[in-house]
Amino acid sequence: MSIIEAMRATKQAEDIQDFDLPAIKTKTQKDKIIEIPVGNISPYIDEDGENQPFDIDGEDLNRLVMSISSNGQLEPIKVKQISADKYMVLSGHRRLEAIKKLKKPTIKAEIVNIPTEKEFEYVCNSNIYRLKKSPSSLAKILFGFKKRGKNVTDIAEMFGVNRKTCHRYLNIVNCITDLQELGDKGIITVEAFTALQNLSPDDQITFSRFLKNITQTAKLTINLKIADMVEDCAFTCSEKGIPFTEDTLFDLFFPQKIDKENKDEDEDKDEEINITIEQLIAIIRDKNKKLCEVSAMDIIEKIIDAAESFK
Repeated sequence: MSIIEAMRATKQAEDIQDFDLPAIKTKTQKDKIIEIPVGNISPYIDEDGENQPFDIDGEDLNRLVMSISSNGQLEPIKVKQISADKYMVLSGHRRLEAIKKLKKPTIKAEIVNIPTEKEFEYVCNSNIYRLKKSPSSLAKILFGFKKRGKNVTDIAEMFGVNRKTCHRYLNIVNCITDLQELGDKGIITVEAFTALQNLSPDDQITFSRFLKNITQTAKLTINLKIADMVEDCAFTCSEKGIPFTEDTLFDLFFPQKIDKENKDEDEDKDEEINITIEQLIAIIRDKNKKLCEVSAMDIIEKIIDAAESFK
């Protein structure tokens, strides 16, 4: 069974409080559940200083706070002892945050003995089924396994996806946080990151700023085809030595509107240039029949007098 399949199956039986999969129970020692001061426990941090890759949803956390407040802490968190009185969470970050919100001094915890090189896998196996399924979170997990030596084929099999899908998610981690957040909101599709990862960091910043501004007033979804256009545009700007700006992107995304405005302006100018004095007089007389008997020169003088008043 893949991790995703296990996540779906287990989620159906999940209580309002977190619990842990039986499969992750340590076999190296007897369960040891104790009360640990909250201040002695730190969140999981990997060997590169990265935090645990799971999102903690605010609404879910509030429900958990209410549950613990009413029923007490039903399931201990899992921690690893890192010094005489210091511990690191491997499973139960939500429970720890809920206990902190309730201002409780201690939390029930089970101490597990996990080798350092196995910590990340343990954290993921313990938390994946209650993961807030944002693309960026899943991408960070996939990347975590990849940088620990697992190949894409093995990772894809673990998560029950094909290699192409796995590669697409891995592309997300090559983009800046702002673009990842837009992906989590559904503004950028997972496939689009295949092209967006090729933008320079500065161009990614420009594109994310453009999207944040434009999506305030317009509905826009960036798929792979559109992302390819953005990548080509950035490459062309670089080749020509011109800046890649939000105005450049606006011209790229809304060319028809701009062309129509320019065409309308050109038509207005052509009409002003081509109209003759005789045609103008005819238009004026047609609008006011009383002027049919007035000479063209008198009408022109009145026009000149009227124009003077605009100075």
